[in-house]
Amino acid sequence: MIRVNRYEPGRAFITCWNWSGAKGLNVDLSPVLKTGDRFEIRHVFGLFGAPLVSGVYTGRPIRIPQPVMSPPAPLGFNQPAPMPDNRFNVFLLQKR
Repeated sequence: MIRVNRYEPGRAFITCWNWSGAKGLNVDLSPVLKTGDRFEIRHVFGLFGAPLVSGVYTGRPIRIPQPVMSPPAPLGFNQPAPMPDNRFNVFLLQKR
């Protein structure tokens, strides 16, 4: 599912339901990008790290890895957040 940001063109959240546990999923980014647009995709648990995928959009589906990432620690709690698996992931797509 792609949720386009109507206030900031070239930005969207991508939600992946990965019931089979695949290592990667192909996603059509045409609702957000045009051929030739530069883009970056980051996992929402690692917004300030390196992008998982970046490049120039060719009009073809983009393969997005489905990692298992540790969530950020919740503020004000003494215990860590529950550890998810790769059956559900959310990514931030940004045009560059």
